[in-house]
Amino acid sequence: MLEKLLGKEFKRVMAFMKPRMGQYVASLLIANIAADGFTIIEALALKLIMDAALSGQRASLVVGIVVVGVSVLAPIILIPVFGWIYQRCAHQTSAEIRLAVFSHICELPISYFDKNHSGDIVSRITSDASLLSNIYTFKLRRFVAPVIYGVCSAVVMLLLDGRIACALIVFNLISAYVNVRFGKPMRQVSDKVQQTIGNMTGMLIDFLAGFSIIRMFHIEQSVFGTYQETSYQVADYSISRYRLEGALDSTDFLLSAVSNLGTVIVGSYLVANGITEFGDLLALISLQAGLNRSLLQASYYLPQVQESMAGASRVLELLDAPTEPERYDLPQFETSCA
Repeated sequence: MLEKLLGKEFKRVMAFMKPRMGQYVASLLIANIAADGFTIIEALALKLIMDAALSGQRASLVVGIVVVGVSVLAPIILIPVFGWIYQRCAHQTSAEIRLAVFSHICELPISYFDKNHSGDIVSRITSDASLLSNIYTFKLRRFVAPVIYGVCSAVVMLLLDGRIACALIVFNLISAYVNVRFGKPMRQVSDKVQQTIGNMTGMLIDFLAGFSIIRMFHIEQSVFGTYQETSYQVADYSISRYRLEGALDSTDFLLSAVSNLGTVIVGSYLVANGITEFGDLLALISLQAGLNRSLLQASYYLPQVQESMAGASRVLELLDAPTEPERYDLPQFETSCA
């Protein structure tokens, strides 16, 4: 499922994390649950406090206050500890990838450098490798965090009132589907941006290496024109990417407004007719807002992860290039004695 959303390179990218995968996944989950769990617990505490206020049960009121206190104190301890473990794993893996790329380049045959421009190679080991590293350090976490929160919120909503929850979850899934549909064109545009940046880097290296010849033959304007055209291509592709992001933001705002307003209207009707409790409605409204926000965040960061995957594919392509053999077999010649 993740490979389909994030790209075929995702499995290979995560393979670099294999020596410390257990620590990485555990710290990722615990840090996110500690950070986002407060909102869910807050919604449940809100139900307890409201029900206690309406019924006059002081015991439930005390329980609600204690629950809120625990939900505040626990993240203070868990987030920094497991956040540090997560970042340590991410940066150690990123360093190993940079070393692996450099080591592989040292073993490439001369023919590879004859066929590929040095600027494109430099772009792969700098810009593209940096995008790959961003997957570990923060982009994957920003994508996974709202997914975890969304699943937990959906479970709690179903426990509170399955009838309302099912309608809200279906609507949010429709919203998520609309956002996922934007993922493919965003990835395609990101691929073009990274490829064009590589071409532009190559032109810059050529300009610096042949500066004296360029000045000697007075072809600065010609070189500048070519570089300018490529630079405008990068700008055009980037603008296209942000145009897609703008359309996505507008769609998300509309769906969010419809969802929140519908929850309030339908929920008020159910409370007025005694179908559901007022405390349950407040908790559902709080969880619905969080669920909607988490899905929008996941869909927002999905294109960013796919952008990093575009850089990762170029790094993996470099790592897949065959290295120089340790020795070449000499051709065998048949000899005959006269």
